[in-house]
Amino acid sequence: MKDFDPAGIRALTFDVFGTVVDWRTSVAEAGRQLARRHGIDLDANAFAEKWRSGYSGKLAEVNSGQRPRERLNDLHREILAEVAPAFGLDHLPDAELDRLNLVWHRLRAWPDSAHGLWRLRQRYLVCALSNGDSDMLATMGKFAGLGWDMVISVEMANSYKPEPAAYIKAIELVGAQRPDQVLMVAAHANDLEAARSCGMRTAFVHRPTEWGPGKEPDDGSGFDLEVPDLVALAVKLGI
Repeated sequence: MKDFDPAGIRALTFDVFGTVVDWRTSVAEAGRQLARRHGIDLDANAFAEKWRSGYSGKLAEVNSGQRPRERLNDLHREILAEVAPAFGLDHLPDAELDRLNLVWHRLRAWPDSAHGLWRLRQRYLVCALSNGDSDMLATMGKFAGLGWDMVISVEMANSYKPEPAAYIKAIELVGAQRPDQVLMVAAHANDLEAARSCGMRTAFVHRPTEWGPGKEPDDGSGFDLEVPDLVALAVKLGI
């Protein structure tokens, strides 16, 4: 948008899953390694897709009040138990599936993420704003080499994105005087639309392989900024 002025931005908040880290490749590889150890013929990419596909439904149940809020780690484990039979994993010991569930704590970053975040930190407060649990995000940050200034889990708002409470809590925690002093960065249009409805500025990051084979990525043209990666975002902001 022509009226976007980066001088007014105090902090950047980042979606993590899919925007900063490549969950799809990381989860598929963890599933592939487990299957290899146990002699299971696993379509690892389909497994990763199916495991992740249960995510939005569980969050919607929490946000609608159909079930109490639970840690994302526990929701991931619940979904894993539900999809395991379809992939021949249901006969494995619970301890093996518990270990597999921890893959969500050690997701690999996209190649540009660590350097892009480092550059952005030279000028802005750079924060994770994620549906992940606080310990999950902290562990993932260390594993992937992400230099967060602050990790904001939506558990602090007792909600999940894209509920407004998550963004409102983030605006408060970064010390912004106004919502438009915070730039929300994400690869998902619904995340940015929700942030914008709370008064935040928005930056769309293109992650084409986030969506899986044959799926059309979200359209990022309607947001304040649209960039191919986090290094390009730093350049766009004059860093």
